[in-house]
Amino acid sequence: MNVLRCLAVLILAASPALADDKEALTQAVARLGELGSYKFKGETEFQSQFGNAPPTIPTLDGVFQKDAGLYIKSDKGEMFKKDDRVFIKQAQADWQDLSQFQPPAPPAGKGPRAGGAFGKVMLRNVKAPHDELKDVVRGLKTVTKAEKTEKIGDIECFQYSGDMTDEAMKGSPLGRLLGTFGGANAEVKGSARLWLDGQGNIVIYETVTKATLDFQGNQVDFSLTRRSEITDADKAKLEVPEAVQKLLAEKAKPQKTEDKKE
Repeated sequence: MNVLRCLAVLILAASPALADDKEALTQAVARLGELGSYKFKGETEFQSQFGNAPPTIPTLDGVFQKDAGLYIKSDKGEMFKKDDRVFIKQAQADWQDLSQFQPPAPPAGKGPRAGGAFGKVMLRNVKAPHDELKDVVRGLKTVTKAEKTEKIGDIECFQYSGDMTDEAMKGSPLGRLLGTFGGANAEVKGSARLWLDGQGNIVIYETVTKATLDFQGNQVDFSLTRRSEITDADKAKLEVPEAVQKLLAEKAKPQKTEDKKE
């Protein structure tokens, strides 16, 4: 009886700590969302055995500013999002509405533009970090806070980590992609790590999503790793490209038939 009582005390003592750790992340995300603006720099790596998987995006630079929108630039091009409108610019091409974008034909033997379709769905689902992190933190099963701090640059940070629920995985970027392209029954697992400074501000966050599905009798593994650093809190300035301003002023055109089938 004494043993059971001791176990009950230990469980009750640990529960508030676990709740407090997740609450700390919830508050950190809310604090990020309250900022007028911020910059973020990230890396996204998509690995797969599937030949039509989209290419790796080495780095990206982004700016979010309330009432202005979300802007992201990578070596693949530029993207601007405001509300439900998404615009892209590739290389020397002009800015255009994503709904009107026609992916280039794939190399011979690579199938019917699957890579381009993947990319369009990913772009359409892009969220600003504070919106993305709401889903991430809400979807964590449990949260573990590291006992010791670690330095991120010159900043002492605590690392918070946890695994994602199955339900959260269905709504993750990779989960949505698989659902769109016929992999709704894939096994999807994920985890997240966030580094907070002494004031509870998010410095860096990382999400890792892995999936396994059966494709024509073969097991195919997918892995999507995203890591972003937050900087320039309330100091970032987003200059909306003139061409994007004109497109925003125009009425959104209906999506092409093939886009609706994605």
